[in-house]
Amino acid sequence: MGTTYSIIYQGRDDIKGDVDVLLKDINSEVSTYITSATISQYNESETVFVIDTGKQHFVKNWNASKIVYKETEGFFDPSVMPLINYWGFGYTEKKARSEIDSTAVEKMMKGVGLDKIIDSESFLYKPIPSAQLDFSAIAKGYAVDALAESLEEKGCKNYLVEVGREVYAKGLNVSGQKWKVGISTPSSEAAIDDISRVVELTDSGVASSGNYRNFYIVDGKKYGHTIDPHTGYPSLNDLLGTTVISKSCMRSDAYATAFLAMGLERASILVEELDEVEACFFYSNQEGTIIKKYSNGFIQYVAGSEK
Repeated sequence: MGTTYSIIYQGRDDIKGDVDVLLKDINSEVSTYITSATISQYNESETVFVIDTGKQHFVKNWNASKIVYKETEGFFDPSVMPLINYWGFGYTEKKARSEIDSTAVEKMMKGVGLDKIIDSESFLYKPIPSAQLDFSAIAKGYAVDALAESLEEKGCKNYLVEVGREVYAKGLNVSGQKWKVGISTPSSEAAIDDISRVVELTDSGVASSGNYRNFYIVDGKKYGHTIDPHTGYPSLNDLLGTTVISKSCMRSDAYATAFLAMGLERASILVEELDEVEACFFYSNQEGTIIKKYSNGFIQYVAGSEK
């Protein structure tokens, strides 16, 4: 997945070998950087893609994506893959786009929308041959949950799993307290380990998304890596970053991206309508000051003086 992982757990078994095998299996199905991966095979197919019944990781990411796509009215949409590449944020060469071809964007939009992909038990029917999928906004969270499930099967009751800074915490840490997880400061000038808030977790997953690091500026205009599936262009709104807590890291991961795409007003309304999903939104005022906004239930997770 092009990133690191760490696991802290209470137990005697050496699990690293099993962890590496599981992560390799997940990569082999959902990584767009691996040409033989299941998702890459779908992306290169013409119109009909046969799903291997043994490819559970691809199927689970696909099914979960459809649910969040519907719940967010399309703001979470893995079918934006061609546009992510077009804007220079995908698996192709990362390059700032100095000239914008609106006709090209319009053409790619014909393949955007999970509701355009017809699926059955063993087939996916592409709307156009150039349509592609990208699970990068949900796959790390899925991997965290899969590793957590593996630990549960080994009898582990207290652990913290992290993949690419997406986290799931279970039980208590070695001090008998809830696990403490830092939220990065949403600023391009902040160090990678600069922490804005600390949350305390148990039996919950947390994920963050932001446009404050992965972006470029052309002619004074900022283009971030989060694409608005409704327009085909990078999202232009007031949010700098989002952090989401739920009972599933995969769900937190997907919603962190969806909220960032839809902006503060829409996201603030939607999060209150969702069961067991809480969020912290970071945005800046006209003076450039970073301001936070919590959903109604997020405060319960914030550590001590950080509230």
